[in-house]
Amino acid sequence: MTPYEILGVSSGASEYEIKEAYRKLALRYHPDRNQSAEANNAIVLINEAYDILSDREKRKLYDRGLRTNMPIDYEDDLRELYKRAYFRQRYQASLRKEEAKVRREKRIFPIARMMSIPILAFAMLLMIDFYLPTRLFREVAEEGWQKLPKAYYKHSGYANDELMVSRMRTKSFEFIVPDEVHTNYNYYSHKDTLYIATTPILRTVKNVSLTTDGALIRWDVQETIYTRFIPWHFLLLASSLFTVFRKNYSQLNYSLCFLPALILGVILVFVL
Repeated sequence: MTPYEILGVSSGASEYEIKEAYRKLALRYHPDRNQSAEANNAIVLINEAYDILSDREKRKLYDRGLRTNMPIDYEDDLRELYKRAYFRQRYQASLRKEEAKVRREKRIFPIARMMSIPILAFAMLLMIDFYLPTRLFREVAEEGWQKLPKAYYKHSGYANDELMVSRMRTKSFEFIVPDEVHTNYNYYSHKDTLYIATTPILRTVKNVSLTTDGALIRWDVQETIYTRFIPWHFLLLASSLFTVFRKNYSQLNYSLCFLPALILGVILVFVL
């Protein structure tokens, strides 16, 4: 490899181009950032190439084919020459591998960005659905039960009253209720009317109230996409907005362009 090939510049490169190429390669293979054996040998080649091309006189001599007038400390050692040629080949192969990776990522990046557009639309639908006025339904409970949360399913046969979650089902909805509501509700006769407030589009239950024995009981329904500890609808909107509007390829943008699809998968599998 010639000094031009090592630095990745053309034979007519300016001093500024040579200096910029050297700076980028030196940062990539600096011992403080890259401690591999390949990096240690690559930095030797990079420094040697820059030493030649950064000096006008040495560069002129090299361009005139007088390379032998520029002594190198270990050129008289045949084993070092073979070792040097080997590391040059590995360095060149690593550059080709990196270039192939970048080309592949550049082909995938616009496709991933396009996939984020419908995800962004869904995230905006969630936000609109959350902030629009709620719809009110009047129904009665058809059945109720208690069960362990999903996180405790693996402990089959183990029961703990403090971990049990009470649920209730009406004709159109199913939601979590306080334990005292479940235990005191009459499922068989004289059923109390449930006033169920839902989001207007997806009909996600936000809160439920009922009047029993002259007392009003109202509670916010837990474990929905809007009431979990992590605000999934905000995360989905933020990640999809970032991906759609970051049009230029970079390793950061490429890494984050899959985040909206990942969050959507978590929502569909574990939340909804």
